[in-house]
Amino acid sequence: MTISRDTADRGHLPPVGNILINPNFTVNQRVWASGGNLSAVGDYFVDRWCAATANTAPTLSGVTLTIPAGDSVKQIVEDNNMPAGTYNVSWDGTAQCDVEGLGLASSPVEFTVVGGSDITLEWGPGTLSNPMLVAGTKPAPFVARQITEEESLCHRYFIKMAGRSTEMGIKGYITGGGSIGWQLNFPVTMRAVPTATKYGTWTANNVQQPAFYPGINTCRCQCVGAAVGPGQCNTTGSTTYVTFDAEL
Repeated sequence: MTISRDTADRGHLPPVGNILINPNFTVNQRVWASGGNLSAVGDYFVDRWCAATANTAPTLSGVTLTIPAGDSVKQIVEDNNMPAGTYNVSWDGTAQCDVEGLGLASSPVEFTVVGGSDITLEWGPGTLSNPMLVAGTKPAPFVARQITEEESLCHRYFIKMAGRSTEMGIKGYITGGGSIGWQLNFPVTMRAVPTATKYGTWTANNVQQPAFYPGINTCRCQCVGAAVGPGQCNTTGSTTYVTFDAEL
């Protein structure tokens, strides 16, 4: 099959190895529970994987994802990772793959892209494990990456900070009409300026709840003071955290 896109030549080679990110479904920053319902198309569950149909509830056992009848899940691959060329996607299991809406097919699937747009790979009902997307005309055996490398690749699109036993926050002194703040450094450069979302009510003494102003590498965090004097703001456990979302 051929996927027609614009004729821009990106002038670079595709990544070596598996272009799909988190193919074993091991990175799960959103703490999705197997069988948890995904109410809308585009709802993410494990990192880089999202629902392609509404109200689907896939299940995960080890590294095998089971997609319910009538439903599908997808991964959108950033255009920078798929310059013009021929690609091959293969996987284990009974699910079939639809590349850019050209129809479901069994493993392996060879296709060509012209470049310049993100590419969507969607798997329909059945079991899915060890998906492998590589440049070239032939499928490649599945090779897992180290978990730290997989996490780093996921962080380009989504980062969750705090929400564990370690607290995050600041103490300072509020001057008249002032505030206290700090800077978060992202572990990688994000794909785009992310959307910051605060979860839970943070401990805030003499300050308002924190506001977040992210860039692609850092985020400025600020708590407006209530009165002159000492101020403090911090997370308090697993329900208080902030996420940064730059998903496709």
